[in-house]
Amino acid sequence: MKKLNWGTKLVIAMGSFIAFLLVLLTVVVNNRQEIVVDDYYPRDLKHQELINRRQNLANLKDAVSITVTDAGLQVGLPSELSQKPTHGKIWFYSPSNRDSDFELLLAPDSNGHQLIPRQLFQQSRYIVKMTWETASVPYYYEQEISIN
Repeated sequence: MKKLNWGTKLVIAMGSFIAFLLVLLTVVVNNRQEIVVDDYYPRDLKHQELINRRQNLANLKDAVSITVTDAGLQVGLPSELSQKPTHGKIWFYSPSNRDSDFELLLAPDSNGHQLIPRQLFQQSRYIVKMTWETASVPYYYEQEISIN
């Protein structure tokens, strides 16, 4: 078998390096990256408010319940808040697809439950983020769910 001289080895090494760079460039160009939220900086400034809202929820006896059913998503507020006027929002955030994100008004019935129809969801993983006020006390809740 014939040995390769240093010039041939150099050309093979440079060719391999250029091929590696072309593959790397192709992967980087075809990788879809997008900012999750456009207003990330103002959201970061409200972090202490978020901590306070979570603490208010932790001070309650009961927890928020989110259940995926055939009819949709059943959201239940803590029982001690069910008879009080409540207003707020529910944000459904899909990390894998920005087009699946949507937001609804929190409108629980007299038992503190709200049914969100299954037709609003795509098959995806969602992070449910709820912010609301009951009797001028702000609350925040977050949970990850999967819709199959």
